[in-house]
Amino acid sequence: MPVPFDVRDADQPGVSLASIDRSGNLTVAGALAVAGALTVAGQTITPAVTTANGYYPPSGYGLVSLSVDPVDATGDSTFTDGTFFVSRMFVPAATPVATVGVGVSVAATGGAAANGNGVVIYEDDGTLAGSQSVPNLWNSGAGWKFADLGTPVAAQSAARWVRVGILVGGWTGVRLWFANRTTGAEAIISGGRTSTHRRTVFASGVTAFPASITPASYGTLTAFLPVIGLA
Repeated sequence: MPVPFDVRDADQPGVSLASIDRSGNLTVAGALAVAGALTVAGQTITPAVTTANGYYPPSGYGLVSLSVDPVDATGDSTFTDGTFFVSRMFVPAATPVATVGVGVSVAATGGAAANGNGVVIYEDDGTLAGSQSVPNLWNSGAGWKFADLGTPVAAQSAARWVRVGILVGGWTGVRLWFANRTTGAEAIISGGRTSTHRRTVFASGVTAFPASITPASYGTLTAFLPVIGLA
């Protein structure tokens, strides 16, 4: 039966390379190459970042997402007892999150594990998605410190944003790597066009992961961006 549109091989006229039927269904004989974004059933699928565009991707570190490029972490700062940083991070479609990594400059020099050491992930609306307490996360040396979630955060069909929190309790002397921007730049570094698109905030005196957070108002905006990775 004839179809409304049919692409045939110029050298082999009897061979159909692609066709669209009367219902709008596209059939391709070989691989489909799309240069830009592709919309499938109303969902936009964006091409993954690769080294071809000049950037070193998170996959180069064995990660699926980074809060900030580690190359931009040009300073470090003390991560004091009870400090809770929350960074908004991107998670690609069809990607679960099982591990949170944090860039530590100097491990704890004193104290002992107390309240709330570990990592937590909230959905973009502030709903708790997963957490893991790790008492010795901050006193086990410098470099990447990884915490495996007890239950991985499940993949979703669409790409999304999550909010990743890191908390220290009881330890002293811990220093984290930060992309450290000028104080006063919080509005453009961690602000956004809407009040919910806050990139990084912090709170003090925290002893346990909040059961949920209100993205538009929780914590204080900061221009200090801790290096956090997801895997």
